[in-house]
Amino acid sequence: MVQNKMTAPSNLSIKGKGENLVITSHHQEFSGFWIDFSHYLLENESFLQKAHIVLDTRDIPINSKEMFKVRDFLLEHQMTLVQINSTNTMTNITAGLLGIRLFDVNQASKSEQKLGSKSSDRAVILRKTIRSGTVIDESCDVIIMGDVNPGAVIRSDGSIIVWGKLQGEVHAGRSGNVKSLVCALELNTTNIILPGINRIREETRPGSQKLLTCLKIQLK
Repeated sequence: MVQNKMTAPSNLSIKGKGENLVITSHHQEFSGFWIDFSHYLLENESFLQKAHIVLDTRDIPINSKEMFKVRDFLLEHQMTLVQINSTNTMTNITAGLLGIRLFDVNQASKSEQKLGSKSSDRAVILRKTIRSGTVIDESCDVIIMGDVNPGAVIRSDGSIIVWGKLQGEVHAGRSGNVKSLVCALELNTTNIILPGINRIREETRPGSQKLLTCLKIQLK
């Protein structure tokens, strides 16, 4: 277990967990997080070399440029970013684009059930093809690392991101979350439900070599 050498800034929580060092941010935006995070690691560089870092950034939106900045900074100082824990859809998409491991609700469900805690603020990650007849119903963001076949149904109170072909039925933002998105590498379905009666805007977001098509509510 890695122990911190100096007192962490008030907006950062540092905790050793197995072979990993879990750094939790209590900031509202990336700029504040980056100042405290980079200063803390620089002050403890010799002590933390070769550490495996798990970042819990909560709801901070982190774009690809900022994620590269964090990852490359850690590599430069002989540390490794092994996982991102986030409740922010943009951050989860960015981490997925860069191949960074995300918090997986399925792996944590047993321990959470014992503790009586809920996982509604995390993303469910499914690394498989969702076949016809399968129904997925979650209260958090759903990330599919594969295709969603015709006849499959995915419902979520958050966003639904498909790293493959989306051909099934999806219902995002079921509880009325107007910030929810439906994203896929290939959108081949008209069975998409988003909250409200406003127009839906289609946009593309850059991936590693492909474009991720996203549908979102066009607010008036």
